Amino acid sequence: MQAINEKIQNPVFFLGFFGAVLGLLVALVAHAPRPRSGRFRLVALACALYVGGGFLVTVFINVPMNEELAGVAADAPAHELARARAAYEGPWNFWNGVRAVFSSLAFLALIGACLLRGDLGPQPGDRPR
Repeated sequence: MQAINEKIQNPVFFLGFFGAVLGLLVALVAHAPRPRSGRFRLVALACALYVGGGFLVTVFINVPMNEELAGVAADAPAHELARARAAYEGPWNFWNGVRAVFSSLAFLALIGACLLRGDLGPQPGDRPR
């Protein structure tokens, strides 16, 4: 896991990690002129799910856990490595599962927004066409 954590920190990862949040926010702004539309609501839901349950969980829980694990020497005695793994593995897997669920739900909300054919009727503030 330490090797994975070292390798993952690269420009391509950061582009995808921060780009996902930026892309969601751009989509939200693009749909903001029709805040009562189904698309806007689904994009807003996707933003809340991904930012809250994916991005922030990663930043405030998983990354600090990874940093703590990085402090364990790879050549430490077996009992210390076993203790570190026992303290890390369960909580990390739980929070990784939380991220997976929230990210999947966000993705489903975005699919729903893409598949939504249109909203019924004009919205307040719409200009006549």
